[in-house]
Amino acid sequence: MISIRKAISALFLFISVPLFAQSYHGEVRGLVTDPGNAVCLRSQGHLVDEARKVTRVAVSDGAGLYTSTRLTRPPIAS
Repeated sequence: MISIRKAISALFLFISVPLFAQSYHGEVRGLVTDPGNAVCLRSQGHLVDEARKVTRVAVSDGAGLYTSTRLTRPPIAS
């Protein structure tokens, strides 16, 4: 028979595992089109973080799709 102490320890272990899976990163994806809804190839889009003064460039591929990954959240103001 399993002891109460072991059962509670196992429960806390399984509950805490999802907490380590959280991430503070995101990504932006999209499709670039012109006013006539035609796909724009190799277009540049600029993502600007005004708080950090950082600019990232995303370039669309042959299908007009772009992705910018590993975007981090801004620091929390105190």
